Amino acid sequence: IIAGERRYRAAQSIGLKSIPAYVLSISNESEIMEYALIENIQRVDLDPIEESEAFALLKSKYNLSQKEISKRVGKSRSLIANSLRLLKLPSSIKKDIKSKKITTGHAISLLGLKSKTQMLAIANRIINKNLSVRNTEQIVSKINMLSTSRIKGKKTAKSKLLNKMESKLIHKYGTKVSILFNKSKKGKIIFEYYTSDDLERILRLLNK
Repeated sequence: IIAGERRYRAAQSIGLKSIPAYVLSISNESEIMEYALIENIQRVDLDPIEESEAFALLKSKYNLSQKEISKRVGKSRSLIANSLRLLKLPSSIKKDIKSKKITTGHAISLLGLKSKTQMLAIANRIINKNLSVRNTEQIVSKINMLSTSRIKGKKTAKSKLLNKMESKLIHKYGTKVSILFNKSKKGKIIFEYYTSDDLERILRLLNK
């Protein structure tokens, strides 16, 4: 039995004569481990970091792309991409996610910050002040605004509308997005990506 050992034992204990099952043709031990890992990911009791580590194992050990992982585990590609990004967080924040002190939504917002020091500081504020994900997004947006809106040595404040649009783009595309501009009202929108799969995912979304 590759997956479903507990269900098989439960069926035996209540005297079932037959159960629905898939019969698979497996070529090697590596493939057995891959199927077992996918089954493990689909359990509902995995915490977000355990799930991220499992996706990373599928990617590194079994050479699966984010698209292939998405198909095999039945989760969206953007969810896979964001989940893998959680592994870039400082270890203390990963522990906070595991202990449910902060949510995955908070963590994705924190990934928009440029330094681990900033991430740790805002994570502490989330816990101590019970900040919502929306509050966290606003704080992250303000921090990035102060660090990226200097043009020719002067600070240029973003409008509330631009900050709001920046937050929407970050959530829609599952990556850091910056809207930069100058006094002449010219500017640019910057999308950051972390892997070739991530770039392909963003381009697909932009083409829709």
